[in-house]
Parts: sequence; C-alpha cells; structure tokens
Amino acid sequence: MKTFRRIFLLFSVSIFVLSAASFVSAVRTSLTPLSAKAATAAAEPNYYIVKEYMGSIGIYPDGSESPSRIVHITVDELPDEDRYLLECGILVRSYSELRELIEDYTG
Repeated sequence: MKTFRRIFLLFSVSIFVLSAASFVSAVRTSLTPLSAKAATAAAEPNYYIVKEYMGSIGIYPDGSESPSRIVHITVDELPDEDRYLLECGILVRSYSELRELIEDYTG
C-alpha cells in the first residue's frame, strides 16, 4: 500500500509540473504577440489630423494639441477648398494616406 501511495504521489506531482509548464508556455506565447502589437501601435498613431498651423500645414498625431511635424507650404497659396479643409482639419487614418495627402500638396 505504501508503494502505491508513493507511485500515486509521484504521478500526481509530475502531472502538476507538466501542467504548470504547459500553462507558462501558453501564457508566454500569448503575451509575445501582444507586446509586439503594442510596440507597433506606439510607433504609429491610430490617426492623424492635418490642419493649418501658423500659416503652414501641421500634422497632429492622434488629435494631439501640438503638431508633430510641420509641412512648410503656405496655406494662403492653396485653393479655397483646400484652405477650408485645412481650417476644419482633415482626418487621415494611416501613415500611407498621410504621405499621399502631403504629396498632393507638395507636388
């Protein structure tokens, strides 16, 4: 009977250790993509607002109060429709869309 208890205890402990190792592995695997995703999110804002800033074009990431970048194009030289849009603010949802918009104004 003592031998049976030792074998049962040994078996139970080994199942516990394997379960704990599996759990740790699963948690580690699931957290890695989240941290990589967070780094990407921190690198690129969710959206940009492009609007007039002191006579030029300001780029405001995530609706920030101050521009992170200024495009030195005189807003007064743009057509009335563009000046109105920049006065209101243009919502841009990605960096590639932002790049295209700035290219439209510069080229």
